[in-house]
Amino acid sequence: MTMKAKAADWSIEDYLGRQRGLFIAGVDEVGRGAWAGNMVVAAAVYAPSVSVPCTLRDSKALTAEERERLVKILTEEYINKDHLHIAYAEAEPTLIEGSNLNQLNMQLFKEALGKLPHFDQVIIDGTIADNTFPGICAPKADATSITVATASIFAKVYRDRQMHELHKQFPQYGFAVHLGYGTKVHVAAILKHGPIKGIHRHNFLQNLRNQTA
Repeated sequence: MTMKAKAADWSIEDYLGRQRGLFIAGVDEVGRGAWAGNMVVAAAVYAPSVSVPCTLRDSKALTAEERERLVKILTEEYINKDHLHIAYAEAEPTLIEGSNLNQLNMQLFKEALGKLPHFDQVIIDGTIADNTFPGICAPKADATSITVATASIFAKVYRDRQMHELHKQFPQYGFAVHLGYGTKVHVAAILKHGPIKGIHRHNFLQNLRNQTA
């Protein structure tokens, strides 16, 4: 029997001043290590007075159906009532190929946060940060912070939908199954059909080319 991951809570947000009325944003990325598709960042900020009526966890601890259901609930009950704001930033494979990933990650964090209407502090999932915004870096914050878990879920659903659209265009690659990551199915498809220009991150495939040379 598998155990569900522990639910996220408001502990980090409260430490940063949520209970004093401060708006605490959270930011997370998905797709950084994928072989194909975009890297996507989502930033989230709740109104400080709200509570969340559903259990939130890191997007990786949820099924695709659970993530879609939560996005629907949070959109209808929070975004549409102005209690939650979500903003996105993304990088295409050609940009990812020519970039330092840590620098690109931070650039996308800043871009997404800059699209939010207001926040006082930010929780960044991981250890990549600078002094642009007040707040903290918290490794595994997508599993512990409600705001970062929310950003993680929205980013994951946003990117997964992109990969399903790519699957419609290139069904022979199985993007709907592996979502661009380096699985055996994906390897077999690349070896059979070759990488897709503008979709696959060619520098990420270097090890695969070395193995088959």
